[in-house]
Formats: sequence, structure tokens, C-alpha cells
Amino acid sequence: MLIFFPSLPSLTPPSSHIFISSISIFSIFSIFSICIFISIFSIFSSCICNSSSVCSSSSANADADAGGPSLRTAGGKTACARRPPERRRGDAAHSEHEHELGQTPNPRDLDEDELGQTPNPRDLDEDEHEDEREHEDELELGQTPNPRDLDEHEDADEDAGAVGKIFAAQARALARRLSRGGGGGGARRGVASMGNSGASQGSEVTEPHFILKTPVTGDFEGYETTVLGNGCFWGSEVGLWRMPGMYSTAVVYAGGAMENPSYEAVCTGATGHAEAVRAAWKPEDISFVDIIRQFLQSHDPTQVNGQGNDRGTQYRSIVLYTTEDQKRIAEAAIAKYQEQLGRPIATQVKPLDTFYYAEQYHQQYLARPGSRPYCSAQPLGVQLADWKSWVPEDLQEKYAPKLGEDYWEAHAPSPHCVLRQPKTPIQWPPK
Repeated sequence: MLIFFPSLPSLTPPSSHIFISSISIFSIFSIFSICIFISIFSIFSSCICNSSSVCSSSSANADADAGGPSLRTAGGKTACARRPPERRRGDAAHSEHEHELGQTPNPRDLDEDELGQTPNPRDLDEDEHEDEREHEDELELGQTPNPRDLDEHEDADEDAGAVGKIFAAQARALARRLSRGGGGGGARRGVASMGNSGASQGSEVTEPHFILKTPVTGDFEGYETTVLGNGCFWGSEVGLWRMPGMYSTAVVYAGGAMENPSYEAVCTGATGHAEAVRAAWKPEDISFVDIIRQFLQSHDPTQVNGQGNDRGTQYRSIVLYTTEDQKRIAEAAIAKYQEQLGRPIATQVKPLDTFYYAEQYHQQYLARPGSRPYCSAQPLGVQLADWKSWVPEDLQEKYAPKLGEDYWEAHAPSPHCVLRQPKTPIQWPPK
């Protein structure tokens, strides 16, 4: 005490006082040391946090500048604004390798992946905005569900927005591609000019009919042919090849102006082509009257540019005739069916100009192992009236039907019938 307080009287304090004073000094020193430690720790921690924030911000900006994935929130969910990197053209190539190995690829998925990479053509003359708009449509294509994958039983109004969005984006993508001289894409398909049987000019479709084992392409000299479109051609082809007396069928693109269209291009609805089926038969085996009845009853011909979830001009109802007799019979059948239904029929009747065979993997697709069971056609279940009440009198003898009412009672089209029934031809009369 004498050291710290020299002015105090020189007295020797009791030992207890010395002990208490020592404890007080130690306590004050300890508290002071702890405060200093806490202050230093707080300052250090704050520096570390600020440094981490700066690094994170810099990293995010670097990712954005490098084209890295950015996140956006929509409807309470966070989603990547860019297409996943794994969904690229490599998937299409992988699907083609699967086909080579004997596995049937899903062409709807294959083409969806290809479409996702197609640039946007909006406002081609405005060069300063071209790249920005191209990116917008790539996002649309990548984020929009494929209408082929929509549940057939989902509410149509709920699907309309998604379907309209993909068609709009795809149409813009195709327009840009055409402006760059890309054409419909792909190598030349099989093509035939209008005529009673047509004339093949070359084809990538080399396999025989998967079910009938007959040629799929060619002039079919001695046979009658026609081209019919009533929605997705997968199911339409099944309904026609199962008819007794049918010689051959092939899925084609027809009714449009673009040369050598690919499935990718036709799906945009911008080519003018419809998904259709070319049928070939001998008149002594089956009549065009039977075929036009199958055509009308296998879909809802009152729907404009679509069937069910499949929307767009490529799914329109159309008859592309190859003879004047076919035209007259088709028009008469449509007029009668419209009278029976009590509402307008949207089916077009036009002469066949040129058609192009669809890709090999589309041919007889629903009969192949591993195919996706899909058909959105919506038959109305209304039987076409007796043929004598609508077939022109001067054609009745030549085109009398080969299939009677007992056949239609047993095999008239119904919703999803091509998915439930065997894919082999119908035996008629039954054995």
C-alpha cells in the first residue's frame, strides 16, 4: 500500500487488508483484459464477414458475366432461368444411337430437345435487339412443357396457355432459321408428286411396313392412294393399317409449301404441312367409301386445327385426294356427317400436290417396342349414315363399301381404341 499511496501515513496494515486489496486489483485487471479481448474479437469477426460478402458478390457477378446460371423466383419457387446443361443436342444423338441399337427412341422428346436450341427470329431487321430476343425465345422453348407430354385428361383450358406458348416460340424460332437459309433442316425425305399413285423421288425411309411387311414408299402402280390427316399421325396410321384390305400406310407431311420439312419444322405450325397418313389399297379389297368413313369417325372433325391436347395447323383435319371421285365422295361424306352432328365440320378437302415421308422412327411408331402409347384423337361415337344416302348415285356401283354395318358395330373407332386394341390387321369376316 505504501508503494501505491506514498502520501499515506507509514503504517503497517493488517495482513487481511493486504489480501483483500490484492484481490480487488486482480479483479479489475481481469475485467479490463476480458473487455479488450471481446472488442478485438468483434472487430476481427466483422472484417471476416465483410470480406466473405465481397467475395460472394464478386463470384456471383463473375458467374453472370461468364453466362453462368441465374436464378429467378416465380410463383414462390426458385427456378433456373437457363436450360439445364444436360439437355442439349447430345441427347438427340444419344436417342439416335439407341435407335441403332434396336431401341425405339421417343421422337417427341428427341425433337423437343432439338427445338430447345433453335434461335428466335423476332424482328429480324432490328439487329440491335436480335441477340436479346433470341435468348428470350430460347428460354421459352426450354421452360415450356411439350404438349405431347400433357396429360390427355387434364383440363383443356389449363393446357391452352402452355400449348400456345410453345407454338409461338417455335414459330419464331423457325422464321429465324429460314431467314438464315437453314430450310426445314435435315436431309431430303421421301417425296411424291400429285397423281393417282405419285412418283417417288428418293427417300430415307428404307424399312418395309413394320406390321404389314409391304413397301412403305413407291408409286404403288395398280393401287389407289390418298393422304388423310386427322391429328397426330401415330394413331391415325394404326386405324388405317388395321382396316381389312389395306395394302400399305406411311406417315407423311403434306398440304404445305416448305420443301423437305423435318418433324422439328412441322411442329412449329409455320410450314403449312399437316401430319398425315398416305394409304394404298386395291379397290377390289376395300373401298374409298370405307376409308373415308374410318377417317371421319376416328376423330372429331369439328375441331379447328387440332385434336384434344394437340393444337396447331399441323394437326388439322384434311383430305388430300388423288382423283376426282375421291373428292366427290369425301365432300359428300363430310356434308352428311355435318348434317348428322348439327355443327360445322372443319375438314379441308384439297388435291394432293406434294407430300414428304416423315422420318423413319415415326413410321408405324405405336407398333414398335418401347414406343410411347399416345393418341389424343377424340372420336364422337356417331356412325356415318348409310352410304346410299350420301354417295353420288353415279359412283355407288363402283365404290360400294366392302365393310357392312356388322363390321362397324364391332370395330367402329372409339376414344383411345388404337392404344387398347392389337396392332395387327382386323380379320374380317372373323374366322
